[in-house]
Amino acid sequence: MKNKLSNVLALIGMLCVSTSVSYAGAFDPLFCVASVNGECMVAAPESTEFVQAVEGKAYPYGTRVKTGADSSAMLKFSEGNECRLAANVALTMAQDPADAAQKHKIVNLEQGKIEISLEPDFHENNSLSIVTATVVCDAIGCKYSVEARRENQLDLNVAIIMCTEGQLKLFGPNFQVPLVEKDGSITVSGSSDKLFTRIKNVKGTFNIVFKDASGEEKTVELKQNAAAKITRSIGEGMVQVTTIITKPDGTMEESSTYSEELTAVEKGLPTDVVPTPSETTTTTEPGESDEGAATFTTTTTTTTTTTTVPSPTPVGKR
Repeated sequence: MKNKLSNVLALIGMLCVSTSVSYAGAFDPLFCVASVNGECMVAAPESTEFVQAVEGKAYPYGTRVKTGADSSAMLKFSEGNECRLAANVALTMAQDPADAAQKHKIVNLEQGKIEISLEPDFHENNSLSIVTATVVCDAIGCKYSVEARRENQLDLNVAIIMCTEGQLKLFGPNFQVPLVEKDGSITVSGSSDKLFTRIKNVKGTFNIVFKDASGEEKTVELKQNAAAKITRSIGEGMVQVTTIITKPDGTMEESSTYSEELTAVEKGLPTDVVPTPSETTTTTEPGESDEGAATFTTTTTTTTTTTTVPSPTPVGKR
């Protein structure tokens, strides 16, 4: 009888373990700096003065962080949820001001490479966006890296996203990539004025969502080495958007152009003077030699209409 009772209790224990569900906890109210190697500087919110970070210390969101040459550091959202900074990184750890529960964290990445490691079920209680000059990267629970760099000679900002494990989703001015999975890699390049964007599939297969000639959303498979090129011409309160999908060999697969009111795309534009058509400029894509490099002509000027536009934000816009 005693052996039978022991067996029953053991079975009950096994059932409890097998049916239990473990969810990730909420991110901590402050982020912690850990594993500092070399120079890691922090500037308090609303301060321009940088000081050496203290390893093991927690800092408030709104803090700017940067690493020096041959340096690295780890920023912890909570136990098991981390962001590793490589050398020469500059970023701001922020919170979504519209999120009263303070569960949505935002990393505004100015330059350099960061590697994110999150618990698979982190999204049960949290959300995280990496914001660069050209694209917003939202995590669905995974490990991935984002690198931001500036091509000054071409006046282009470049983001390189690699998904090591799990899933991601991306969006930017006039496009979305709903799902990037394990081993997928994509680059997003864009001019400073947001009038030209190029999305290239480096590895994997993704769908890209954009608007067709009728202004309706269209989904197209973006195969490896294929690209989507988006140009904008703004004036008289309207924006004309042209999307060109190219095949892996560089030839055109399809193209479409539509127009809509400027207010529909304001979140993807800089706070600046909105141009009207007149002056011609040429953009050369990054990472290509001059011989055979693709060029795109954008017609703009800066003489008539002035519109103040808010900075891009991923909050509640997906």
